[in-house]
Amino acid sequence: VGAKVYVSSGSEEKIQKAQKLGAQGGYLYTSSTFVKDFLSQVPEGFDIIVDGAAGPGFNQLIDLAKPGGKIIFYGGHAGNIKEIIPAKVFWRQLTIMGSTMGSDLDFQHMRDFIEQHQIRPVIDSIYPLEKVSEAFDHMQNGKQFGKIILQMS
Repeated sequence: VGAKVYVSSGSEEKIQKAQKLGAQGGYLYTSSTFVKDFLSQVPEGFDIIVDGAAGPGFNQLIDLAKPGGKIIFYGGHAGNIKEIIPAKVFWRQLTIMGSTMGSDLDFQHMRDFIEQHQIRPVIDSIYPLEKVSEAFDHMQNGKQFGKIILQMS
């Protein structure tokens, strides 16, 4: 659809894999120069930022958003969002939105888009259902790249 996609990760290897899949670039969110690095590539900031972590790093996303931009978050495994500076949000006229998915119609549109463009998910690993604890351990280690599948026999 013409979007230029950038990624962040705690792993350089994952960033490289994302670039092989079409991402324009990416940076380590663990770096002290995270915001500066992104803004060196995209000085105007980002129109839309999608975040699944929240937590203390969320404030950096506010610094990366373009005026009038949107930050959409769907998870919070990094913890609560603390100490947002309201002036940064309202002077940039940002929209910050939490999402739990979408409507049934949104889901159908997504399915149609995936089918039309023959999009296939990236699969990291497949575990039999009886090894669910190993699958969760793998996910908790944060080494996966793509979906972890539990297979029912």
